[in-house]
Amino acid sequence: MAKAYETVWDKQVPGLGIRKNKRGSSSWVFKYRHSGRQVWVTLGPADLLAAPEARAQAKKIRWEAKQGHTPMPSPRAESITVETLVKRFLDFCDEHMQLKSTEKYRSLARNHIIPMLGNRKVKDIRKSDIRKIHAQVGQKHRRAANMILEMVSSMWNRAIKQDWIPATAINPALGIERFPAVKRERWLTIDEMNRLAQALNTLEPFERAYFWLLILTGCRKSELAQLKWSQVDLENGSFYIRETKNGTPHWSPLAPQAVALLKALPRVNDFVFPGRKKNDHWQRPDKAWLRVRKSAGLDDVKLHDLRHTHGSWLAQQGNDLKLVGLSLNHRALQSTNRYVHFAKEALRTPLEQLASSLPIEPSSPPNSPPSVVIPFAKRTRTAAVTKEE
Repeated sequence: MAKAYETVWDKQVPGLGIRKNKRGSSSWVFKYRHSGRQVWVTLGPADLLAAPEARAQAKKIRWEAKQGHTPMPSPRAESITVETLVKRFLDFCDEHMQLKSTEKYRSLARNHIIPMLGNRKVKDIRKSDIRKIHAQVGQKHRRAANMILEMVSSMWNRAIKQDWIPATAINPALGIERFPAVKRERWLTIDEMNRLAQALNTLEPFERAYFWLLILTGCRKSELAQLKWSQVDLENGSFYIRETKNGTPHWSPLAPQAVALLKALPRVNDFVFPGRKKNDHWQRPDKAWLRVRKSAGLDDVKLHDLRHTHGSWLAQQGNDLKLVGLSLNHRALQSTNRYVHFAKEALRTPLEQLASSLPIEPSSPPNSPPSVVIPFAKRTRTAAVTKEE
């Protein structure tokens, strides 16, 4: 994954530099080693902190580390608000995490964390505060509530590592029980696929190709929407996506039908599915899907369910689960185990073929008279006789 930031190192103090992230903001950063580990510290905004002051802070931190002391955060660290901590954490995420993950955190912060806790001091946040948010959000959105716990826990851990807050701070998200994760099990049947095909055939070429390719390739919707022509090899029938959700590059062959769909598309810009802006990709496939599923009478089918359909149909055809996982670009077999019941159902035909090939005699020969059930003779219980001597 390409770096989302650029660092210009100071020539006077080793480890000190100005880092500019992809959003355009610049900060003084300082990296040093303490107790055998590398530590990164953000000293302050580059436009507010002068170079001599940044160098003085960096030298002081390194001297304290060499003396064996844990460099403590500035006196203002204990008085920072949750909103300030969130902004620092999101800046860190911009530099070190994939954009999609950062945007999810940004949405959670904007809609839940900052409105409810933004003005509170970090040192005053308790587990009861986070449990309250988790319960309130979980009344309607359990997955989002669990993600809030994940974000808060990561944010506090990062704050301690970066010396934004004291090392003695307690993570308020620890020990809070998550809502049970409910795996969505929805895929298309043959009848539903036929109805969907009729609806897709009425679409314009880009939309039609996009939805069919989701089914044919099993790609994640965002990865397919961002696919570039440079990642597609039409001659050999394959595609390659370097940056994926799980960080594992995805190479896969393309079926002849998929190649035909791609060859029919005009090349508007670098992206296979162009957006409205110049040299941008399609941003809103979900909106078009709402129209398609209504036309096909599949109102409960989400766009991601087309990926499930791809995996389910592969498994039903008797393919090995490892092959299904490769097609879906699963990093762990555990993610593919949701399709194991389809693989078991695929055993029905070979088991019937096996049974037909065996010389099994029926329990009653053909044309034999009906079996007669002969009852057992009833036993009479006799009382024991004891002879007297």
